[in-house]
Amino acid sequence: MKVLSNVFSFTKSEVRVIIFISAVISAGYIVKFYGSLTGESDKGTYDYSEYDNEFRERSLKIYADDNKKRDTSSSGERELYGKLTAAEKTLIQKKETEAADGSEGTADFTIDINTAGADELTELPGIGESIAERILEYREANKRFASVKDLMKVKGIGRKKFEKIKKFVKAD
Repeated sequence: MKVLSNVFSFTKSEVRVIIFISAVISAGYIVKFYGSLTGESDKGTYDYSEYDNEFRERSLKIYADDNKKRDTSSSGERELYGKLTAAEKTLIQKKETEAADGSEGTADFTIDINTAGADELTELPGIGESIAERILEYREANKRFASVKDLMKVKGIGRKKFEKIKKFVKAD
């Protein structure tokens, strides 16, 4: 302890913390090593999809039962419930399709960048309000986008961002 204090000018408390951290790390490696000897290794990532599906089913059942008890559910709640169930079905279908053919999936929606408003543009991945406004300004200045690649002329949209959004846009 005195050697660490003198060589690195650590205080007594700092040396104790360093020794404690070293002991904890060493104990972790010992446990990991012991686990590899006994065959108790990490099996990889955990799959919680079964629990997620059970949670969704119970939640939807509770929500449906709650709406039956309350005869006066607002139209906003019904609309939200409809959107939730539709989105869930779409997500499940997309996952099943991806699992069946091994593909990365395709766009669920496409936006025409020559007619879309700021709200629609912000639905694109990586596009916020400021970039959506820049897209609209570029469109006004140049009358229209000749092709989807013209999006890269908008400040804030580089090659990486363009690659993320190109499957969601069209220029008609």
